[in-house]
Amino acid sequence: MIYRRLGQDEKAQADFNRAIEIANGELAANSNNWDALSDRDRTYRLMGEFELALADLNRALAIAPRTAWLEEERQKALQEISE
Repeated sequence: MIYRRLGQDEKAQADFNRAIEIANGELAANSNNWDALSDRDRTYRLMGEFELALADLNRALAIAPRTAWLEEERQKALQEISE
């Protein structure tokens, strides 16, 4: 995020890509890791990839349906999509 504020978009993108890689690795080890899905959701949202973020949140909620903050994050993602 700091890289974007400094106008260093390539470095910012590399950080986002690395965060996605880490989450993907965690999901490869355990496809039901809703925490990794949530991490990847936040990264996607920072990248402006709201549809991908929403897909991860929906999947995380299917795994952990009683996690209130996931539902709150889902509502934020839906709002961002509609803007």
